[in-house]
Amino acid sequence: MPRANREGKVWTREELILAIGLYFVMPWGRIHSHAKEIKALSRLMRRSPGALAMKMGNIGRLDQRLAKRGVGGLSHGGKTEALVWNEFEKRREDLIAEYNRIRMGLGGRSLPLEDD
Repeated sequence: MPRANREGKVWTREELILAIGLYFVMPWGRIHSHAKEIKALSRLMRRSPGALAMKMGNIGRLDQRLAKRGVGGLSHGGKTEALVWNEFEKRREDLIAEYNRIRMGLGGRSLPLEDD
């Protein structure tokens, strides 16, 4: 079972899909709590921008593209985010479709499908 954060709110699979979807279209150096994309998505998710940025940093530890550049993500993270990452890492179009379905359900805009 996923572990709760300090406030006791567990990250759901849908929230992880949103975080991973945004991770794939944002440059690594722009992932921080003051980024407008992170602020907008965190409002829809009812999470703080810091929590979303931290989760995206945790996701970075799974990204072999970063590792090949000698860059590492944050060293902590949960098993659930690794499972969701592995499910969608090679299926980017499916991830974006799922991201858009979830985000539209929250009243947000869709995410354009972009190359790395």
